[in-house]
Amino acid sequence: MVGSRSPAPLVERAQRGDAEAFTELLRANDDRMRGLSYQLLRSQAAMDDALQEAYIKAFTKMSDFRSDAAFSTWLYRIVYTTCIDHIRRRDRRREVGLQSVPEQAEPRSFEDETTERDHVQNALSQLSPDHRATLLLIDRDGLSYDDASLVLDINPGTVASRLNRARAAFKIALNDTTTNPEGTNR
Repeated sequence: MVGSRSPAPLVERAQRGDAEAFTELLRANDDRMRGLSYQLLRSQAAMDDALQEAYIKAFTKMSDFRSDAAFSTWLYRIVYTTCIDHIRRRDRRREVGLQSVPEQAEPRSFEDETTERDHVQNALSQLSPDHRATLLLIDRDGLSYDDASLVLDINPGTVASRLNRARAAFKIALNDTTTNPEGTNR
């Protein structure tokens, strides 16, 4: 098996630049590398990008491989550090707010969606009717402060202050319902 201590003939050929030998080494380890990178990155596209980058790094650094460790261990390290670099780059983009649209959402089960919806409904039910209406009109339905003020028959400034209080209360209530699903308060 290639993941054992020394696939010496393949490694030696790969170290001399033999692309076929290197490809054989990758084939023998690819499933495990994919598993690691997917668990770290949680995205098929990100996994593919990171693995491509890692495999290119590994090929260019083949001469650095020392036979005192298993080839798979050496490759795992390259894949791992490449994935961590991808995570750091992704997090930096999120902090700046650019390119924050998710690549493609992983499919969620109906049960997960139902549970999430139940938590939101529970949290909303804990708000006063005024706060709930303000939050729903602005955040869910996208009304402007002026339009919401007409609906609620209050000044736009009051809509703004009520919305701030409603968001804070909703956040607390949502946290309570997700940490205490039975719905009992503190």
